[in-house]
Amino acid sequence: MTHDERDRVIADLRKSHARYEFVRTLTPHAFTFLWQRCLRGEKFDAMVDELILERAKAVTNGTL
Repeated sequence: MTHDERDRVIADLRKSHARYEFVRTLTPHAFTFLWQRCLRGEKFDAMVDELILERAKAVTNGTL
């Protein structure tokens, strides 16, 4: 495994861990809403990534 491949794997693992930690903070109702969207064909990881960015922006702006 090259250094670039290793770095890419580490980046993917960090991203997956961030998703996991975010999902752990969801209420059962919020998780169910995401899961229903997923069942309608939306990509679960993409939805979670979007919500992580929204939360980060809210924290930065002081609105959370």
